[in-house]
Amino acid sequence: VDAGEFKGTFAVEALRTREEEMLRRYVDLARSLGIPATSRYDIGTEVVDDVTELCVQVAEEFPQITFFSGKIIFAHEGWFDRALHNQTAFAIQRRLHWADKIMVVLPVRLR
Repeated sequence: VDAGEFKGTFAVEALRTREEEMLRRYVDLARSLGIPATSRYDIGTEVVDDVTELCVQVAEEFPQITFFSGKIIFAHEGWFDRALHNQTAFAIQRRLHWADKIMVVLPVRLR
């Protein structure tokens, strides 16, 4: 849970409701395009651990799955960009590769 989001137990429930609604909309969109879809999510404080665990659980249900993540890239990266935009995607990818799961990290350009 992002520290900015956590303002008490009511805030966690509000976050849960928002996430479920957002995921429902993505699933509905995919299904309307004829793409089979489902969703899973978790709320936690250790992003790399929580995401890796969730991905491994999903891979048990869908053995041929490929996971995707985005990594923000900058035209002129400074030390503060590296500090603020850490290596979370690559840390998750490394753990999933060790678990024999496929994860692709895609660049997301910001101008």
